[in-house]
Amino acid sequence: MAAVAALVAGCAFAVGYRAAKGATRGPVHHFMIFVLKAGAMTPEDTKTVEEAFLALPSKVPSVEGCEWGANIGPWPDSGRSTHCFLLSFRDAKAHDEFLAHPAHKEFRDLLEPYVNYHSHPFDVVYVPQE
Repeated sequence: MAAVAALVAGCAFAVGYRAAKGATRGPVHHFMIFVLKAGAMTPEDTKTVEEAFLALPSKVPSVEGCEWGANIGPWPDSGRSTHCFLLSFRDAKAHDEFLAHPAHKEFRDLLEPYVNYHSHPFDVVYVPQE
């Protein structure tokens, strides 16, 4: 029950924060950049995580798109970041529906044993160029 209360509080904070920033309309892209534990994932584990992530749109109706991949960039300031996950939503409400969905928690629980460090979520509202 405490986990549900924390999730609801987090969603309420996100809604209030976006409203204060004036960013409640338009497509939302949700990024997570991770550092995975060295050698913690076998090729089979990697495939299991990839398949679970790519299945999110079939489990959570508000997810419109998903992509993920390993860091291949030469940028020294990318630190130890190894993987990025990206989800796309039609709007902030759809993003909030995802955060509260049990499939989101299931995916987080699946990934958690492999994560050494992860960044804070980074949510972007698409702003079309005029």
